Amino acid sequence: MIPLGRPDAHAELERDEAVAAVWCALWLGATVLAGLLLAALGILPMGRGTAALTIGAAPALWSLMLASAPRHLWLQTSVILVGALGGTLASLLTGGVGGPLAAWCLGPLAAAIFMKEARLFALGGAAAIVAAALSGLGAATLHMRPPSPELAAGLGLLALTTVGGGLAAGLALLIRSRPREPRAGDLEARLAGNGLLLLDLTGTGVV
Repeated sequence: MIPLGRPDAHAELERDEAVAAVWCALWLGATVLAGLLLAALGILPMGRGTAALTIGAAPALWSLMLASAPRHLWLQTSVILVGALGGTLASLLTGGVGGPLAAWCLGPLAAAIFMKEARLFALGGAAAIVAAALSGLGAATLHMRPPSPELAAGLGLLALTTVGGGLAAGLALLIRSRPREPRAGDLEARLAGNGLLLLDLTGTGVV
């Protein structure tokens, strides 16, 4: 939703969408590159590890597909829910909350921050908590063990950088969009720029 009364709101919205799209593209590209590199090193098996990377990249791909779509609430909600599902399954396949991809459970929260909607913040936070809980319970029930230390190190680095980068970028945009308090020089600059359009009315009624 574009706030009313702000002439630069549309440009700000386009900037936020561009940053979010770049984040998703980097997430997708980093996942593919990490998969190829780990496979070339011979430490990524063609089983749960490959499936986890594929599923974990799906939310980024879904977000990129919707990048040019209108900002409808149900589409934004689908981004958060797909992120929660992808994070849950990817984390579950690699050992749950004790595995290297547990950070991907925070993906829905990072996506919600870019949307700048209070209700979506709440949904993203709740989705992240549910994703972590389901991942932990599922891994304990199904006896999913973490991968080898070498593979866990690579996957953990991938998860932390992708989610951490998204959280940092989203929070930076959120802080930047807050209305800033006027500084002492702002009023003087506005007065100087208005010139003859300003009038001065004295206490005696003289203009």
